[in-house]
Amino acid sequence: PVVEEQPEKQEYKIDKSTTEIANEIDGMNVIQVADWLIANAPNSFAKIVAQAVRARVKAMQDRKIPMTFKVVRGGRRRKSTYGSVTGYSYPDAKYDVVINGPNVPGQPNKVEGTNYRTLLHEMLHLATQGQITISEKTGAKNLVGPIDELEKLRKFLIKKVREDQAKGIPVPPKLNTRQALANVHELISYGMSEIEVQKYLADVDFKDKNGFTRFVDAIRRLLAISKTQQSALERLVSLSEETLEVPVEDIAKQFGTYG
Repeated sequence: PVVEEQPEKQEYKIDKSTTEIANEIDGMNVIQVADWLIANAPNSFAKIVAQAVRARVKAMQDRKIPMTFKVVRGGRRRKSTYGSVTGYSYPDAKYDVVINGPNVPGQPNKVEGTNYRTLLHEMLHLATQGQITISEKTGAKNLVGPIDELEKLRKFLIKKVREDQAKGIPVPPKLNTRQALANVHELISYGMSEIEVQKYLADVDFKDKNGFTRFVDAIRRLLAISKTQQSALERLVSLSEETLEVPVEDIAKQFGTYG
């Protein structure tokens, strides 16, 4: 009988505990973390993204853009934040990646960011911000298209938010025109780190697609990731807590449940 080849599952679990991962990556710089993501990739999609991230982070390093990576441990861990990327564009670009470390006996349990998916998500966030910074510094023509698309989305959202507010339609408190929509850097930052902003994006139509799909499409193009990886990339960027444990193919309908 002919055995049909089964599609590869795009899960993010690897055979290492959150403590083991923390011990391996603690003290690494961002290039080393990217190399770790490539070496430990649980599937081909994760490896493709990790390689794209590595190339962009290396370009940032070559342009002497300061970047730090830190695993927070002990009482300094945050209660409900898996990880974060803090960026400073002016006067000089600088980026800090912080990951919530594992739980330890005798301390209150908090969310653990030392899992493969969180690490890949935060490093993707870093690389995306870096690409925009590089474009601003060099005027790279290959980055103009996706950045222009993000700028159009930003302006569309400013108008949409104001219209919804005027109609009494709920708008995420953090999605305001002075902060989250102040510029493309802020749109990327909030779009990658705030689940309520992602839900709002998914619920608006922009150029025959929902806003979240267009947002991720621009990220994909910034990092030169194949269009065939669009759907999987959307699920990686998504902040739905369930995606930390559930296989990617089981989450396709997650935005349809948002009201």
